Amino acid sequence: MDHGAGAERRHGVRFVRIGWKTQPTMRFVRHVLQSVTVLLLTLPVWVAVGAINGFAVRSLPAVVVGAGFFASLVALNVWNVLALRAGDLARIRPAGAFAEVSFAIGAYAALGVGLGPVHGAALFFTCVPAVAAAFFGDNHLLGGVLCVLAVALAVQASLLYPAADAITVTFAFAGGTAVLAGGTQSILNAAVRDMDRLSAINTLAATASTLRHWPGDLVPVAQDLAAAMDVDRYAVVERPPQGGPVRLVFAWPHGDWVALSQAVSCADEAVLTDRPVTRSGLVATPVPRSAPPAAPDAVVNARNASLAVVTPRRSTGRVPVDTRQTGTVAALLAAMSSRAVLVDDLTVLANTDELTGLANRRRFFEVLDRDIARAARAGTPLAVAMIDLDHFKVYNDQFGHSAGDVLLRRFANAVAGAIRAQDLLARYGGEEFVLVLPETDVVGAEHLLQTVRQANRTAGVGQPVTFSAGIAVWDGNEAPDELVLRADRCLYAAKTAGRDQVVSTA
Repeated sequence: MDHGAGAERRHGVRFVRIGWKTQPTMRFVRHVLQSVTVLLLTLPVWVAVGAINGFAVRSLPAVVVGAGFFASLVALNVWNVLALRAGDLARIRPAGAFAEVSFAIGAYAALGVGLGPVHGAALFFTCVPAVAAAFFGDNHLLGGVLCVLAVALAVQASLLYPAADAITVTFAFAGGTAVLAGGTQSILNAAVRDMDRLSAINTLAATASTLRHWPGDLVPVAQDLAAAMDVDRYAVVERPPQGGPVRLVFAWPHGDWVALSQAVSCADEAVLTDRPVTRSGLVATPVPRSAPPAAPDAVVNARNASLAVVTPRRSTGRVPVDTRQTGTVAALLAAMSSRAVLVDDLTVLANTDELTGLANRRRFFEVLDRDIARAARAGTPLAVAMIDLDHFKVYNDQFGHSAGDVLLRRFANAVAGAIRAQDLLARYGGEEFVLVLPETDVVGAEHLLQTVRQANRTAGVGQPVTFSAGIAVWDGNEAPDELVLRADRCLYAAKTAGRDQVVSTA
């Protein structure tokens, strides 16, 4: 379905596509059909006016042509009404609405010629459909309708009036209708833009509550942001919560539409003065002190974000940018940023062991799934090591739980200092730890654990501390749980064999 207007080239010829005034919905199409149906009701009014003035048939062929146009109008209207009742919007096209309006213009023009002028009423009713088209058609559709009207008026006036008068009448009625329809179109387009902006704000408000990654998650709603502010380009500038210089964090439609220094300078002043700042054709709007009523949730931690939106000075409607609207968007973006930071902090907490600061069991299995997938793609080895501190309960009973906690943290730091950045050390539970070692075979894993085992003997208080470990290397097919189970069996074997040793299986 052709929702909007546009232009395309075929074989070197430029074609213009007509479209609706806004994205069609069932309610919108119903109003379109109602406005076209009104054209059907104007005929009885026109006939009644003519009957009062006692007109007679002046041209039977013109009446027949007018009746044909009117019948076509009725047929198309019935077709579209049935499509609406069936819920089939694809059958209701802008071209169909254009045809209905054109048939209405032709019907009134032909009937005006056939039944005679009624003090100019015939010409007036010929112009009515063109004004109606301004309520539902875009600029291209309305322009096409006005062209049809000009031709119809020229033919009608030439058959009703002398040549000199016909030219004057045609220009008067066609020009007056064009001015009226154009003014109506302009007012309605502004209303449609306001509705689109409100819809975009609602979309952004919904997104603000689900955003997880800042500013990456702005990409899917970048165009909605532009529609909400009625601009064709913008930039988001933010001062980090921990302090530091203002920086550009997002720009649309491309990152170089504005000089970075200009955007940052303008936004920095706006943030510091807490008011919109206009400079070098740009407007920077900071987060307002109080969120507008349209976005009550936007004030959550917004003031701490020190964020500003930079836009061109003029909107797509060639008027100054509405800083109240850009302020609303800035507040929503600040809320998005704050929520993203909060979600990130909560994610870290959910995946971190509170005592040691290591990854917890949940995070371990997430990383293991990821690294197994990578190992499968690259064909590289992957080792998992289960570690258990020997006689930890006895150590706790002898030196106290606080000393036991210190031992766990020291051990965690010792192992973390010995592994690579790509490796993962996690606390599996109690005094058990687990290692994920990508691109590591059994020999490399054994060497690492033997090194850690020797260095860790002095981690305790008053006595050497040892551990037992089991190593398993992924066989290329087993599930993560099966791999961990094999490593755990090796750990059990090491403990059964007397502890303070490493047992492995390929």
